[in-house]
Amino acid sequence: MRRLEAVAAHAFSVERESHMVGASDLESAMGPTSHEMARDHDDITLLRNEGRTGIPFSFQEDVDCIENELEEFYSYIEAPLLLENKASWMVWARRKWNSCCMPADVPIGAWKALDTHQRRRILHLLLDALDLHDTEARTTASHALLYHLQGSFGETDSEQEQLALIRENARMVFELGGIEDIFVACKRACWRHYMLNNLSDQQVPSENTQVLTPQEKAECLESINVEISTHFSQLYTVIESLRGEFALSEILMTTSPPLPIYLLGLIANLREKSIGGFPVKKLVLLTWKSVLASLGGYEALQRCKEGVRSREGLAPKSAIAESVPVSPQDMRQFHAEVTAKYPTLVDEQQAGLLAGITLSDVTSALPTRLKGNGQGDETHLVMDEERLAVAKSAAAPPPLKPGRQKFQTDQSRPFILPFSSEKFRDQVPLGIQEAFSLYQDHLYVKTSTWQTWLVRQEFLNELRGARDPSMLQAQRALSTLHLENPMHPSLNTEDEQRLEWVEQIYRQSLPSLQSAVIVLLKVVLATSTPGNTNSAFGRAVAENVPPEHAPPPTLEDVDVIRHREILNKGVTFLLLFKLVWSL
Repeated sequence: MRRLEAVAAHAFSVERESHMVGASDLESAMGPTSHEMARDHDDITLLRNEGRTGIPFSFQEDVDCIENELEEFYSYIEAPLLLENKASWMVWARRKWNSCCMPADVPIGAWKALDTHQRRRILHLLLDALDLHDTEARTTASHALLYHLQGSFGETDSEQEQLALIRENARMVFELGGIEDIFVACKRACWRHYMLNNLSDQQVPSENTQVLTPQEKAECLESINVEISTHFSQLYTVIESLRGEFALSEILMTTSPPLPIYLLGLIANLREKSIGGFPVKKLVLLTWKSVLASLGGYEALQRCKEGVRSREGLAPKSAIAESVPVSPQDMRQFHAEVTAKYPTLVDEQQAGLLAGITLSDVTSALPTRLKGNGQGDETHLVMDEERLAVAKSAAAPPPLKPGRQKFQTDQSRPFILPFSSEKFRDQVPLGIQEAFSLYQDHLYVKTSTWQTWLVRQEFLNELRGARDPSMLQAQRALSTLHLENPMHPSLNTEDEQRLEWVEQIYRQSLPSLQSAVIVLLKVVLATSTPGNTNSAFGRAVAENVPPEHAPPPTLEDVDVIRHREILNKGVTFLLLFKLVWSL
């Protein structure tokens, strides 16, 4: 396991240690090649024996352990910055130690020697300093705060002690209202970045305006990027340390605007501006963890879906539908094909298909012109499709058939079967009867499809000014999809609140959601392409040189590969999480 402490606490030996760690990371990322597996059969046997003992994680878990998640948030090149955080804490402590009324026998900056009350007082002062106008004082306090959120690693002796301090300091920051303070400071830094990034390099200075030179602008942007990255790290540490607590979810969704919505907007804004130096990786990971902390993970998702489905009165997915589910669109296509092939077939079993056929209209366009008699266009869509299918099959004459094909049935022509199951039950083809039963048994209506249909019908009724009489038969057919005596398991207060937050996130982020998805997909494409070929190792990988003949990777090569892997994971998880909560 790679260690954050090794990256943060030992700066002067970080390059040598990171080379050793980087090689193991690269091997685990690339995986064993076929040549290596064929060369060493004993390793395969060993791996198989280890696989029988079980893997150290579950595929159903939302994230990895907190140690790995915090470690993946930082890059190897940030090791000097971590030590700068410690130096900033010492600078701030020398300035404020006496004014904080710290005990005289406690050395300056000795965090572990302070009690809980004294620590809370210092953290409160650091949070207040995030609002200072003095850039140097604000930056020093921000880095000092991040140092303690990273576990005050200068005074720890083990990973366990550092992790305990991370959790303890993060909880104190949360209880002091630190998320709101850090979020406000982050918004101000992002606003300064936006305004400065929009300044044109071609502007001519005048008597009343002062325009930055390109070099000064680049230096200011770099400073702001570091400040934004620091705030992202602070928010990420607090969220990751307290993830799973509902109080954290409430705070994240009660900020102005809610943190997940604001971060999605930041991602969308990257589509139109230069992102050079901007902490894109930290933004993606923070957005993913904020959405996960606000809405809950896989267990909360399944619990909410089951509760909503039961509340809507829909039956759970049966064992038959679990194997091969039939959607309303499949039902409609089957009905159109049967009607086109057997246009005179009348079977009361077709009434069982009406529910699925009606729900298949949820994705069709709304009618632009409504008839004066109030009848909707949805009822006639199925009939029009059937007429078109029959006309298409009977329009062209059948081609001449040579030989034995003259006596075979023409599959391109509709069959005239004036049979009804009421009078000629035995003469209706058995395959048609079985098909009707199979489609009815395998029909599964998703909750999203049902809710969309209800909203659509409510809108159409409001548009007409009255209910459509032609839909009464469809309404009766849809009633068969409901449970006779539905059990309504009461959703707890937390799940009810989560459902409201889901609606709020999608409603408020919808205008920028398309741009955000485009940016994320571009990031996936960029991380999937080969890396930089400036180094010897990069050129060897691009030329498919065998690993045993390739030069060893440098620390920069390992960091680039690790950065791409983690960023790709964050983007895919964020996109997948947004999709599963919308279905």
